[in-house]
Amino acid sequence: MSDRHSMVCRAGWAFNALKSVLGWPEMVCSGWGSVKFNVGAVVAGNNGTAGISGILRDHKGASLVIFSKSAGLADPTLAEVLAIKVALTIYSACRWSGTHKLLVESDCVVVVSWYKSSWNAPSCVRSIIQLCFGICRGQSWDIIEIPNGTTDRLAKAGINRQ
Repeated sequence: MSDRHSMVCRAGWAFNALKSVLGWPEMVCSGWGSVKFNVGAVVAGNNGTAGISGILRDHKGASLVIFSKSAGLADPTLAEVLAIKVALTIYSACRWSGTHKLLVESDCVVVVSWYKSSWNAPSCVRSIIQLCFGICRGQSWDIIEIPNGTTDRLAKAGINRQ
């Protein structure tokens, strides 16, 4: 994947190459008619250069969209919020958004709690979270906390992307 192209739509060769390099496990969504976006963020230090990433998968675990990019300077929770925002923006533009329920999986329990109850979020990220709800207005989606090493590895690669 080149630095210029930080998003890869699923092509058999790209998916198989990335799967073998990253060691992706087989992950399955809850059922037909649903897709999931695993998101991740990595920050160098507490408030350093951040990388964000996401993998949109279908109900069989097949990769549909992958992104990995720099998020500039951010703290870890802001970077995770930005990863979710990018994921929701991509999902809302995909053909699956009108027909498939979305499940967002994040490994940051604090950020997931902010999405569940945005009034708990600091004011500096509350507006981004509200924007996310606006992006997916009228679409069926939910967010849960679950560890994901694959997106963390992609996010580390994204730190150096522009």
